[in-house]
Amino acid sequence: MPSITRMLHLRRIVLALAALVLVQSAALPPATSHAQPAAEVPTPRATEAPATPQTTKVTIPFGTLVDLKFEGNVIPATSPVGSTVALTVTMPVVVNGKTVIAAGAAATAEITESSKPGSLGKPGSVGVTVKRVAAVDGTIVPLSGTKVVEGKSNQTSAIVIAILCCILGLLQHGENAMIPAGSTISATVATPIDVQVP
Repeated sequence: MPSITRMLHLRRIVLALAALVLVQSAALPPATSHAQPAAEVPTPRATEAPATPQTTKVTIPFGTLVDLKFEGNVIPATSPVGSTVALTVTMPVVVNGKTVIAAGAAATAEITESSKPGSLGKPGSVGVTVKRVAAVDGTIVPLSGTKVVEGKSNQTSAIVIAILCCILGLLQHGENAMIPAGSTISATVATPIDVQVP
């Protein structure tokens, strides 16, 4: 029958078109994603600890010379025996090319003698013994050194006056003793000692 034949013919055409669409769809490239890549999160860097300065052990030999100066006046009236006196280093102390005691470092002395002027022309006197100084690393370095100052004696004239004249000679005093500020004294290291120097 003509109508049936025509319907079969249309069906074949529709099937052929459908097959053609499927073939073309299969040939197309896959869709490309346009999504932006995730931003890279920077990794935090570890904080580096400050470098520890390198130090070297240096031995200060026994007998090493240390030059010092007095920071203030030293007189018997204000410096009893046993009291301390402040000094400072005047020149850096260098061992094997390394400064082990810096100029200006603090040092300490002790009053070992202190007497005021007496009768019959006897002079006053004051004496100190250097005890210690600080090295560049803070180590206490023992020192040895002494200084004794005596005032002018008037004993001879006092005796003569007492013999030839009267008792006034017995009342005559000698002069006071003083170590002026800025006076120098030399000391030596009392025992070998190790210090750490940069």
